[in-house]
Amino acid sequence: MPDGVLIGRDHELGALMRLLGVAQRRLITVAGIAGVGKTRLALELARRVHACESVPVHWVRYDELPEGCGLPGDQPALPHRVRESLRKSLRDSLGTADRTGRRRPLLVLDGVRHARRAEEVIAELLVEHAQLRVVVTTRDTAGTRSGSLFPLAPLPPPDIDQSDALSAIEKSAAAQLLLTRMRQLNPSFELTSENASAIASICLALDGIPGALEFSALGGMVYSPHQLADRLAVEPLALEPRRSPNETRCPDIVASLRAAERSLTAQQQRVLFAMAERSTPWSIPDVVGTTGIPETQLASDMCTLLMLGLVRRTENAEQPRFHVLNTARCIFGQGAQRAA
Repeated sequence: MPDGVLIGRDHELGALMRLLGVAQRRLITVAGIAGVGKTRLALELARRVHACESVPVHWVRYDELPEGCGLPGDQPALPHRVRESLRKSLRDSLGTADRTGRRRPLLVLDGVRHARRAEEVIAELLVEHAQLRVVVTTRDTAGTRSGSLFPLAPLPPPDIDQSDALSAIEKSAAAQLLLTRMRQLNPSFELTSENASAIASICLALDGIPGALEFSALGGMVYSPHQLADRLAVEPLALEPRRSPNETRCPDIVASLRAAERSLTAQQQRVLFAMAERSTPWSIPDVVGTTGIPETQLASDMCTLLMLGLVRRTENAEQPRFHVLNTARCIFGQGAQRAA
């Protein structure tokens, strides 16, 4: 499990704590693309709940379930042995606390690959344990139908348009995460006015995706910040997916983004592919002008693209503006599609 201080997720952590405090909110699904920090946030949430409420917390890592407990494509729900394993684990670890009504235990199912197929066993557990609360982490945003969906976006990168790059980096959670990891790997590394713009560019190229930022810090052991920024400016996925010296792996961002794209309707794909050609933020009227799709139909499509993490929103004084993730633009832009 990851450790250390959770960077840049105070608002999300507070929102999840509030959701768990509502009696009717017993199932929360934290969803997002690979590397966005779902597991790290859920771990901090579990620690906070245990510390503040003194309740049992049970953590199940989905990809560490016994061999043979996977989900074949034609299987509608979790296998029987998985259900029984979860029930036994809950009985052993939670005891009678939830039956007394005095405490509300927490179960975290981390890394669920098919959210819809897991819902049946989760519903059964919620019925059997009246006070149980469940938090699920998954990349499968489209498969979530019940409970409270909590889409997790990447960290905001620095605003490189600011004249003072050092000030912008101090305000950026993405930059602070990258710097923390770089200093862990190279304690002598210093942020200076000379390399500040390069650090900001790295964060922007990688969309503020925590897993990608942490992995890119390994490149800082070989390249200078300017060299790393130059490589990523040409190809944001240049560092993905390679092995690091300690056998960790950069999140499989490509597979995650392609899976999200496959869940889109034809019209949503049309919006994504068209706007992936733009390197600057765009507005809803821009989408209408580019695609010809009526604005009345775009609201739902934009919500889907935002929920899947393919598009992020930036605030503007006049109206919200959006942009396709740089990593997604490499995959879904016209040039990338022709190359594929």
